[in-house]
Amino acid sequence: MNILTLLTDTGLCPTNGGAHRMVKQRALYGRVTFMTDIIVLPKYPCSFCKKREATLFCDFVIGYSWTTAKDEKGRMIGSYHETCDNQICGECAIKVSGYDFCPSCDELRKLVKEKHDKRNGRLMIDLLFGRE
Repeated sequence: MNILTLLTDTGLCPTNGGAHRMVKQRALYGRVTFMTDIIVLPKYPCSFCKKREATLFCDFVIGYSWTTAKDEKGRMIGSYHETCDNQICGECAIKVSGYDFCPSCDELRKLVKEKHDKRNGRLMIDLLFGRE
């Protein structure tokens, strides 16, 4: 088959915010069209959009633990919290009170906030005011 027409279009790649070039080539073979897109993917793609570079980790707390390990100054570390740590880009991240949440964990946060059954009692008031 002969190549009747070869079209090349070069432009900025929209999936990487213009950081890489995208080359489109179309070769027309008779009546059949073949199209090739060459796109440079990010080294660490976002776990959710898969298009942009992941620059953040999700800060949503998923667990609490205790350790007897010591830090570099010899002090006991004690309690610490485990976070989701999904890799996310700046556009997919949802910022809440200075923390970055992935879309999945933000849905959990909204569900807990909506369904949480907080019941007030006298114990907290007595503890706050030093009464027994």
